[in-house]
Amino acid sequence: MNIYIPCNHAMRFLKSLSWSRVDLITEVSRVFGIPMKVRQPEKKANMAPRGNITPRTIMAPAAAFTMACLLFTYTRTSMREAKRNAQHERDQRRHQSNRHSGGPE
Repeated sequence: MNIYIPCNHAMRFLKSLSWSRVDLITEVSRVFGIPMKVRQPEKKANMAPRGNITPRTIMAPAAAFTMACLLFTYTRTSMREAKRNAQHERDQRRHQSNRHSGGPE
């Protein structure tokens, strides 16, 4: 009978104990007398190998950077426009109140 331990749970447990994977397998096998295997995580088919520069590895960060720049620019522009509109409204109210009160124009 083989017991499979998902790799992410085993690694989380190992980090808390500061044991290596081999030490854990050996210790559990010794204590319980059960042959154990640690299942390796499956590699994702659509992921490029590490270290290779391909259009896919360049385009995703470039698109994220572009979106961040556009969001930043839109936010700054809309805040500036809102401040300008608020100031314009205050000036108009002040001008109207001065006109009705007979004060200087």
